Amino acid sequence: MGMLYEVITRHEWTADTEQDSQEQRVVAGAAARAKLLELCRLEADRKLREYEVAAGRLRV
Repeated sequence: MGMLYEVITRHEWTADTEQDSQEQRVVAGAAARAKLLELCRLEADRKLREYEVAAGRLRV
């Protein structure tokens, strides 16, 4: 969860900085969304492995 918080706060800080151009804010927002999607995918993969191990379909 620490990485997720870091990504969100970094995006908010970048968006609030007046000297950043609109393009930089768009790029920062897209990068933050991509990172959040990747973190969600990794968490979903981890959970799926847990369930498969519990169901006996996958050995660790």
